[in-house]
Amino acid sequence: NFNGMLQYRFNDRTSLTANGGYSALDATVLSGIGTVQAEGFGYSYAQLRFQSGNFFAQTYLNRNNAGDSFVYGTGDAVVDNSRLVNAQAQYDFDFSNGRHKVIVGADLDVITPDTKGTIYGRNEDDDQITEAGGYAQATLGLTPKFDLTVALRGDHNNIQDEVKFSPRVAAVLKASPSHTLRATFNRAFSSPGNNSLFLDIVGSRTVLGPGIALVARAQGNANGFTFNNARAGGGLTGSATLPVPGFYGTAVKFTGAGVPTANMPLAAVYGVVYAGLKATPVATIKAGLAQSGINLPDAAIAGLIQLLDPSLTKVSGIGTSVLDRDAVDSDPLKPTTTQTIEAGYKGLFGGRVLFALDGYYSTRENFVGPVLRESPLAFLANIDGELTPALAQAIAANATLNATIGQFGLNAPTVAAIVVGFAKPNLSVLPVAVVQPDHNQVPGEIFASYRNFGKVDFYGLDASMQVIASNRLNLFGNVSYVSDDFFDNKELDEANTSLAVALNAPKFKAKAGFSYSVPLGINFNASGRYSDGFPVRSGPYIGDVEDYFLLDVGAGYDLGKFAPGMSIDVTVQNVTDNEHREFIGAPLLGRLALARLNYTF
Repeated sequence: NFNGMLQYRFNDRTSLTANGGYSALDATVLSGIGTVQAEGFGYSYAQLRFQSGNFFAQTYLNRNNAGDSFVYGTGDAVVDNSRLVNAQAQYDFDFSNGRHKVIVGADLDVITPDTKGTIYGRNEDDDQITEAGGYAQATLGLTPKFDLTVALRGDHNNIQDEVKFSPRVAAVLKASPSHTLRATFNRAFSSPGNNSLFLDIVGSRTVLGPGIALVARAQGNANGFTFNNARAGGGLTGSATLPVPGFYGTAVKFTGAGVPTANMPLAAVYGVVYAGLKATPVATIKAGLAQSGINLPDAAIAGLIQLLDPSLTKVSGIGTSVLDRDAVDSDPLKPTTTQTIEAGYKGLFGGRVLFALDGYYSTRENFVGPVLRESPLAFLANIDGELTPALAQAIAANATLNATIGQFGLNAPTVAAIVVGFAKPNLSVLPVAVVQPDHNQVPGEIFASYRNFGKVDFYGLDASMQVIASNRLNLFGNVSYVSDDFFDNKELDEANTSLAVALNAPKFKAKAGFSYSVPLGINFNASGRYSDGFPVRSGPYIGDVEDYFLLDVGAGYDLGKFAPGMSIDVTVQNVTDNEHREFIGAPLLGRLALARLNYTF
């Protein structure tokens, strides 16, 4: 990477500064579309900054270039030429000789994704986010010991198209020069990310036949979605997904979710069964028959398969299928709201012991959930009770086939049960129809998207202590605790059992250590850190991180007597080489040794 800066000073109070740079990265990176191998992933920036007294303004441009990066597992190329343009200005006012301060400012962000359709698909030309905001903050020194800060920020973007206000109030009481109390209230909004709003990507494609495929497509939810067309005329109308020409993509009517409906031509269902049977090697079929005590020569099996062809063994009748869920509309995504009340204390005891304690209570609402299937799927409701007797009747009506199986001591019901039994494991999980939203009615496509959901409350405590035991020895320790790290659908008051929220952080973690220096310019340090295991639910990364304890050591030496301003430091993280993973999808980490040479002049 390389960076450059050029500054022009008009006078002691006014300057204009230009910055720019470029960096490229080769690494394994976690992303919203999966784990990415970044190869030559480039990042460039340019910034122009102006400052004059209490006035500050800047504008900058950030741009990505994904290089030859690709997604692990699929090998799909990552195309990302997105850019961010920002402009902001701020002015600070001082009153009463600095006792009161007021800050006002405004900023503008313009985010323009550019993935050449690989991530945002059909939304590529309509996915720009423009967000403008303004803020004001006043810090009032009401007494020498009491300060009050009030702030208000308003933001508007072109997606939600409404102004959101974020207030903040903070009070600080300086009980003495060594002891301070504070309390804050803050409400903030977090806008949905680009993927949540504009994603349009095929997650999987299962080819079922020539020109026929079952496609899972994930899409963002910037505009909401409805199933009004599917509800027209009562009940729900789906699109057939059985890979049978003439039936695939046709309209299929359902009484409602969970209600078996007679709508599946058994001839079409048998067409799928026969295609699978014909594609199965004779040796595999022979082995399966042998397990049932039926031993037939290869030639006989091949002949029976030919006679079972749907053009000769004509299945008739209508079978039932059932939708696994109802179709539920969704509003456009809303920002996630976080409201926090916090109280803290910081004190210095005896000039050597520094102690801090902070507690908070947070409420979060309107989480943006993971990508979940929204399209109801239909499955066959009674394979054994409907397809098996219909096939038995068709076999009996095929005189040649019926006579042939009789030569081997078999009858039509037995053969029908065997054929359906071979197919049932796959047939029972094959969607036979899909209900699609109004905006995406492509045959064979299963729609998945994001929703807002849930409201959770949790609290936490953070404590830290530093002890200056002597001029050479320092001790420190800190702990963090949060009341909950995972919220299931019941805690979120949601009926969908697939919905859950993880904080993606441990409930408890702690660190303690020391540093010690000797007159020879040598210093030592060591620390131990512990982290509870915790669940992860972050985009495609789902799992549980195990707890771990790590020991870090380090040493340094001042080389000033050889070269003034020079020193060397060596640190070894995880000195015991405890292989662990700190996030789902991240690589295992072991021992890491670093050496650093410092020179100050």
